[in-house]
Amino acid sequence: MIKVLFIFFSLLFSECPDNFIESIQSTAENIVCLPNQFEHVISTQQAGYFFNSIDIDGQAIENNDWIGAFNGDICVGAVLWDLNSCSNSVCSIVVYGFDGNTFSQGYMMPGESPTFKIYDTSENEYYIANTSSNESWFNFQVFFINQLTNQTFGCTDQLACNFNIEADLNDGSCEYDSDNDGSCDSQDICPGFNDFLDTDNDNVVDCLEIFGCTDFEADNYNSDATENNNLCIYSYEVLSHIGPNLLSYYVIPTINQTYPSLDFINLNYTNENLIGIIGENSSVSFSPNGILVGSLIDIDRQKGYWVKMIVSDALFFSGYKTPLNTTYSLTPGANLISFPSDGVY
Repeated sequence: MIKVLFIFFSLLFSECPDNFIESIQSTAENIVCLPNQFEHVISTQQAGYFFNSIDIDGQAIENNDWIGAFNGDICVGAVLWDLNSCSNSVCSIVVYGFDGNTFSQGYMMPGESPTFKIYDTSENEYYIANTSSNESWFNFQVFFINQLTNQTFGCTDQLACNFNIEADLNDGSCEYDSDNDGSCDSQDICPGFNDFLDTDNDNVVDCLEIFGCTDFEADNYNSDATENNNLCIYSYEVLSHIGPNLLSYYVIPTINQTYPSLDFINLNYTNENLIGIIGENSSVSFSPNGILVGSLIDIDRQKGYWVKMIVSDALFFSGYKTPLNTTYSLTPGANLISFPSDGVY
């Protein structure tokens, strides 16, 4: 009965002004009045947020205005903003965290960011406030923020690609499209190039093309390549028998049409298995003392050759293929030409 009477007389003779409530922080000796939306309790987990300036529409708030901190829709701290009672005219608000007690349920947790409201006492109006920097809450930490305002921070430069028409204050976040390809520099996947240019229409933009060998049958096949660099290397085996063998070298160690015959022979033959190679009008052969001699200067991927072997042997050749669309220049009479493939037609 006594408790009920105390509550009744507290409500009847409340010292709180209009638009304020008597907080549950109040005691019989001390009545705590808070703006209607700023009711909260004090917990043992807390952090200090200092603001250099607070304004409403660019005008500094008055000394009887309030600041409230929130975690979602739960008020987690409030303070009367009276610069006269703050050192060097910089005030702070204590933002409370969850300390395990039920009365602090929903209060700040480490890493969460509080939001703020400004209460204009003279106008009895609450403003959602924005901070010039976002500082995540941690227990017993102190944070300094330059500005708290009901105005919107953002990029105010109309020439920027992230111009915010609703922004009131430039926060230095403006980004630009230096290469004029429609992508802000921070999102530009190909700085200095057009992010959307796909010359060959293969759904890979030009600046992201990876050049390499795209033929999975090649020795140097690159599974990451998106564009063939026409430098695929192939290997193939030729079974040669004793005596003359009619061959063509459709794979040689260069992308050019010819390759030096001495280098080619030294790379693929020895004087223990090869006597010599005879072309259409020139030849090269090992001399009795093992030296290569003759007038066949180059191996031509378009030519055919008689290869005379000392022994039967399996020979392996590696290099670049002769293009299938090769054009042959034929002369009157017999022509000894190559066959540009290991396939059968």
